[in-house]
Amino acid sequence: MVAHEIIKAKEQGYELVDFFGGEPTTYSFLNKATKLVQDLDMQFGLATNAILFSSKKYTDSFFKNIDIEKIGCLRISMHGIGEIHNRLVQNDTAYDNLIQGMKNILFFTERFSVNIVITSLNYETLSEMVEILHKIGVKAVKFSGINNVGRSRENQWLLINEKKVEKHLIAAIKKSEQFDFKFIEVLNMPNFYLKNKHKFKRLSYDEIS
Repeated sequence: MVAHEIIKAKEQGYELVDFFGGEPTTYSFLNKATKLVQDLDMQFGLATNAILFSSKKYTDSFFKNIDIEKIGCLRISMHGIGEIHNRLVQNDTAYDNLIQGMKNILFFTERFSVNIVITSLNYETLSEMVEILHKIGVKAVKFSGINNVGRSRENQWLLINEKKVEKHLIAAIKKSEQFDFKFIEVLNMPNFYLKNKHKFKRLSYDEIS
């Protein structure tokens, strides 16, 4: 079924197949699917919590089977520092695994971004999160407003007023530029972007529906 959809996408002219939703690294078909995408001369995307990448064995095996040039977009989710991240992903070891996973991936490539979804639990620590990413060696970051659909509707307490976020987000973006991040993006916060884009050289914007 997955192979059929990938071939169909190729026939329809698509150039990238994105694996996300749930946790793609747990899919038994992921290796075969990414190989097929590459064999069809397409790129692939991957959104991951990086937990399995904390295993050097898994990371070595993953990158052994792919052409790094075929990675169209690799995104790693970071939801906070320490216990905040663990709480939001409901896994007591998730944060430590996230940090180690990023380090393991960086052994092979810098071609990934870290996506920070801004919540009521982490908005005051955005700059500190950027500092952590810089120390690890990450060069690309995305700051995402919560898309208020699906599970977000069941967790309204995580939503945070954009006015409260603004000064913390500005400070985090400034720090990202100071650290010479190659890519800095804001998602799902059009008002913030329009108001503040002139302040930054590298800031870009995207909207995810």
